[in-house]
Amino acid sequence: MATVVNFSGFKGMDNIHADTELSNDVARRIVNADVLDSGRLRRRKGSTLALALAGAHSLWSDGVTAYYVLSNVLYRFVPGNASVALGAFAADTNRISYQKINSIVYLTCATARARINNGVLESWGIDNPTSAPTLITSAGVLPAGIYQACVTYVAADGRESGNSTLTSITLLVNGGITTLSMPNPVNADVTKKRLYLTADNGDTLYLAAEVNPTDQFTSIDTPVNGHALRTLHLSPPPFGSALTHYNGWIFIIDAADTHIVWYTESQDYEHVDRRKNFYQFAPVSVIASVTDGIYVCADNTYFLPMAGQPDAVQRIVLEFSAQANSATTIPNTTDAIWMTSRGPCIGKDSGIVELLVEKSIASGEMNNVAAIVREKDGARQFVVVGNNTQVSGLIAGG
Repeated sequence: MATVVNFSGFKGMDNIHADTELSNDVARRIVNADVLDSGRLRRRKGSTLALALAGAHSLWSDGVTAYYVLSNVLYRFVPGNASVALGAFAADTNRISYQKINSIVYLTCATARARINNGVLESWGIDNPTSAPTLITSAGVLPAGIYQACVTYVAADGRESGNSTLTSITLLVNGGITTLSMPNPVNADVTKKRLYLTADNGDTLYLAAEVNPTDQFTSIDTPVNGHALRTLHLSPPPFGSALTHYNGWIFIIDAADTHIVWYTESQDYEHVDRRKNFYQFAPVSVIASVTDGIYVCADNTYFLPMAGQPDAVQRIVLEFSAQANSATTIPNTTDAIWMTSRGPCIGKDSGIVELLVEKSIASGEMNNVAAIVREKDGARQFVVVGNNTQVSGLIAGG
C-alpha cells in the first residue's frame, strides 16, 4: 500500500546526498512539476509544438522576434508558425551566439558572422583588402620623396574596412603616382574602395581617391588633401563562440583559439585592433556582463571591472569554471546567470557571485548546453539542457 507523505515547505531536488540522507521535503527527481518559491509543488503545464524542423539549430529570441539557422540560411520565426528567410549564413553545424545592442542583433559562430539591422541581414565588419595596391610613377607635381599607400573597402552605409598592407614608392623628382592594380572585394556590401596616400616622407595616410569596387587604375598628380585614415591597423571582429556587450564594447571568445577574449573598439562594434584589444586566459567557456564589468570563466572564474579600459584588472571570484554556452541574463535585473558543475551561479555587480544550490545539486560536466531564464505563471526558472558527460542523476522531466 502506498504511503502518503504530507509536507510543507518543499525544498526541491538533491542529487548529492545519499538516499538515506534525504528528508521528506526534498526529492531525487521531479517530473512534470515546478517547485514554487512558496515551497509548494505545481503540476507543469503541457506544451504545443510550434514548428517541426529537422536539422535546425541556434534558436534565439530577444523576447519579440526569434531566429534560427537551417541549411546555412538564417530565418526569422514569425508567430503563426511561419518563417522568413533572411539570407545565407554559413554556420554549418556550429552553434551561433547572438547579442542585441539597441536595434541591431549581432551574431557569430566558428565559421561566419553577420548582423541583423532593421530586419535585414548584412555584414558585421568589412573584411580588409588582402593585398596592397601596385604603384608606378607618372606625371604630376607631387614633391619628390617616399610615399606610402594602402586600400580600404567601404559599404553603402559608410562603414569602412581596415587597411590593406602598406606599400611604398619613391619619386626621385616631382611627379605623380598611378595604381596598376588594387585588390577587389568579395563582399557584396562593398560599394566603393579608397586609396590612401601619405605626404612625401610622411607617416599619416590621407584619402587620395575613392573609386568603384572593381576599378584598378587611378592617378594622383597633386598633393592629397582628404581626411586621415581612421581605420589604420583595425580588422573586422573574429569569428566567435560567444558574445557579450559591456559599456560600449562587444567581447568575443575567439572560436579558433578559446584562450583569447577579443573586444571591439569603444562604441565601434565593426572593428578590433588585434595588436592590443584582447585578454588571454586558459580556454574560456563563458563570458557574461553586468553593469560594472564582465565575468570570464576559464580555469577559474574571473571578474574584470572596467573591462576594455587600459588599466583594467582582473580577480578570481570562483576557483572553478562554467559549462560552455550556459550564460544568459536574468530579466528585469542587471545580473547574469550561468551553469557550473556545482549548479547555477548568479553573477552580480562588483564581482559578487552566488551559487544557488551548491549543497544539494551537482550537474557534472555537460556539453552542447543551451540555457534560458523562463518566466511563466509567476515563476522564474533557469532552464538548462545539455548532454551530461558524467553520471549525475540531475534530471528534470516534462
